[in-house]
Amino acid sequence: MPMAQLSLARATELGETRTAAQNGLGVALLYQGEPMAARAAYGKAIDADPANDKARANLAALRCRYGDQDGAKKELASVKNGTLAGADVDPEWRTCR
Repeated sequence: MPMAQLSLARATELGETRTAAQNGLGVALLYQGEPMAARAAYGKAIDADPANDKARANLAALRCRYGDQDGAKKELASVKNGTLAGADVDPEWRTCR
C-alpha cells in the first residue's frame, strides 16, 4: 500500500486533474489510516470530474464510516453506475444506501 500511495501521489503531481490517480490515492490513503487526506483526494477527483462515480462512491463510503449518513446519501444520489467495483472502489459504499 505505501508503494501504491507513493506512485499515485507522483502521478497526481504530474497532473493534478488526473481523476483516476486522485481517486486511487484516496483509497490508498484511507487504507493507511489517513481518512482526511483520502477525503481531500476524493474531493480533487470530483472537482476535476463531477461525474466521477468511483470518487463519489468512495466519498460516500468515507462519510458513512464517520456517521454522516445524510452526506453519504447526497453523494450516492449523484452516482449513476450501480455496479462499481475494482481495487479503486471502497466496497463499503454499498452499505450506505
